[in-house]
Amino acid sequence: MSIDDLWSKIEAKLDNFKQDLDKRIDGLEDSLAAFKTECGSKIDRLADSVSGVRHDVDRANASIGRVEKANELIISGVPYQQNENLVAMFGFIVTRLGCDESKIPLASLARLAKSPIAVGSTPPIICEFALRADRNAFYASYLNHRDLNLSHIGFQNTNRIYVNENLTKEDREIRAAALRLKKEGKVQKVYSRNGIVYAKGRGNAPAEPCPTLEHLAVFR
Repeated sequence: MSIDDLWSKIEAKLDNFKQDLDKRIDGLEDSLAAFKTECGSKIDRLADSVSGVRHDVDRANASIGRVEKANELIISGVPYQQNENLVAMFGFIVTRLGCDESKIPLASLARLAKSPIAVGSTPPIICEFALRADRNAFYASYLNHRDLNLSHIGFQNTNRIYVNENLTKEDREIRAAALRLKKEGKVQKVYSRNGIVYAKGRGNAPAEPCPTLEHLAVFR
């Protein structure tokens, strides 16, 4: 066998080896691509699962927060006075709302402000009822009257006194965002029920519960 024949044989083997190596590399690349796709899909599914769990945890925390405040109401608009008697003030309000003076509900009252409180300022008053039924009856009476003012509790003016549910921090943010939409004319009415903010859009559509800020997107 001549050197040329030997060289041709070697080149043929090298070509075969190169072709075989290329096939193996192509196969490995295909396997890696498939593995990457599979891993990506699994990671996406895992991310979706984590997101779902986080959403469920957030909803559970929100529900717990609302339950913790279920017996509470916030009274706003009452000026602070030295040596004030919040229990007596509460009694005046209860009587004004049509409740029996002898059946004033048991409730704990406190100003939501740090001492010292400036006289004449109006930090809100938190009212925690011993019984949820009493809280509901008091709030229903307030909503039916809608005319509660300072003259009813001994002040010399008729500025309104407001009673609202004690919302969680997240629900207060939702309410504030909904009120901004109301100011823009995109929402007709904003209120809360059992700690959940409701917003009513324009037209005859019913009010929508808005447990998260994302729910307000339908009004924008």
